[in-house]
Amino acid sequence: MTLKSIIATLGLGLTLGTAAPVFADQSKVFECVYTQKPNRGPVPATFTLTIKQDEQFALIEDVFTRQLHSYPVRARLSQLSKTKWRVKWQLVGLDYQGTESKVSGGIVDYSLSLNVLTGRFVMNGTTREYFPTVHGNGRCIPA
Repeated sequence: MTLKSIIATLGLGLTLGTAAPVFADQSKVFECVYTQKPNRGPVPATFTLTIKQDEQFALIEDVFTRQLHSYPVRARLSQLSKTKWRVKWQLVGLDYQGTESKVSGGIVDYSLSLNVLTGRFVMNGTTREYFPTVHGNGRCIPA
């Protein structure tokens, strides 16, 4: 058995036997749903998050990213602890019609914190238009 196969086996054992976020294939897809979110502001009701641990980035796809791109948006990924990840991305040119006002051609800076053990997340989106920071929280379930 080579050192590489031993490390791969240990990594798989960590994935299956412990709660540490070591993914066997170094990527993980989550389907995320808000359980609490604001009534206004560009916060999607659901989104798909793909963590590419080996390449240190993530992909986000939701109603707002699809408005601007036909593919998932690449996001910055950082590991905060053994169980927590932070994902950050920006959308430029977003159009959003809310209950109180309209954002056209807006810029939104998103930040998502995910606990991979519990699946709980908190997301903030700061617009440069009419809305202050919009935020919400919910659950991400492995797809």
